[in-house]
Amino acid sequence: MKNLKAFVTVLLFGVFAVGAAQTQEKPALTAEQKQEMSKQNQQNRDRLGLTKDQQIPYRETIKRYAQLVREVRGSALSPDAKREKIELLSGEKDAEMKALLTVEQFKIYQEIQAERKAKFVQLRK
Repeated sequence: MKNLKAFVTVLLFGVFAVGAAQTQEKPALTAEQKQEMSKQNQQNRDRLGLTKDQQIPYRETIKRYAQLVREVRGSALSPDAKREKIELLSGEKDAEMKALLTVEQFKIYQEIQAERKAKFVQLRK
């Protein structure tokens, strides 16, 4: 069951990644959009109930994988290769998060990821 959840998470991330990789390059975020993203990120950290010892590693992991995904999306790889690479990165990030977070926090983290994916799917319609 645990493997099935992980597979579905990676699969959903891959579906989103393919759609995102096929879209045109987006303009830079506005100050208002950046502020909203920062607010949302803080809400997610609060929702997870991160301890002081978890906050910096969590933030660094999120930033590192976001940068890696941006690099893959901007690369000359084929769309299929990009999707596969992003799925691999997603699995690696989830493994790091699972090691960093408690069982309960990881469940919340997975809920947050599912909500984000649903939001992106809704925005694409």
